[in-house]
Amino acid sequence: MRIEPSLTPDQVKAKADEVERRKESDKVANEQKRKDLALLATFSSEGEFDTVRDRNIDPLKNRIQSSNDRLTAIDKRLKELDDEMEFYKSGKSKGKPKEGKEKAAPEAPPMLVAELQRLKHERETVTKNLVGYDKEIAALKSKFDIDKKRWIALKSGAPSGEAAGQPAPAAEAKPEPKTAAKAERPPARKVN
Repeated sequence: MRIEPSLTPDQVKAKADEVERRKESDKVANEQKRKDLALLATFSSEGEFDTVRDRNIDPLKNRIQSSNDRLTAIDKRLKELDDEMEFYKSGKSKGKPKEGKEKAAPEAPPMLVAELQRLKHERETVTKNLVGYDKEIAALKSKFDIDKKRWIALKSGAPSGEAAGQPAPAAEAKPEPKTAAKAERPPARKVN
């Protein structure tokens, strides 16, 4: 009869870590399986991916069009305000006034200055929004392309991990525990 030696604290910790890794690996595998089933249940053909993608992108294209229209209006109003401000600037810079008669150049009305600043700020905001919309469209296209490839792979019968273009998570995370445990343990003693 052989009696196995008790595990060292390091071996106990390694075993607990292995159990935790296995649980996490199983959790990831189950989540992927759930996503795969949802993907298969949602789409019945490749063409549906393109249709749904385009349907999700259309509102963003409408926002882009509205933003571009707004930018055009802002630019037009900014040009008008710049022309108006030029009147006030040119009055200040027209040489020296004659001695004895100082004529003060008219100051730009505060409302005009405030509107100019507001429009410049709005232009920056609209421009940032346009960049955000472009990124959103790119992200949607990428997501649908990945989902479409995954769906095609699942329909063709590829194993779950390979269908995603990755090794199967469950197989990847499960090393052989017996071999690793035997390598760490000292040889067993015989008891007579």
